[in-house]
Amino acid sequence: MSEHHIIPSSRGGKEVCELPDNFHEAWHICFQNLTPEEVCMFVRMIQNLMWSRYEITWQDINMIINHVKGKGGDYND
Repeated sequence: MSEHHIIPSSRGGKEVCELPDNFHEAWHICFQNLTPEEVCMFVRMIQNLMWSRYEITWQDINMIINHVKGKGGDYND
């Protein structure tokens, strides 16, 4: 088990919950330092992109991550 910051510590979060190590690692591989709410938005946006495109690039993924983190970007949902 390992501690997971619900709001990432890099973004000022203090509250933690215990997660199995492999789930915690997978969370950060897939969602970097998104909050749970941001992950929900991210997944929905990726789903929409999958229905509208044949290929999704890292540039697309990073643009969506920045969008859900409130850092702007050109992504149109």
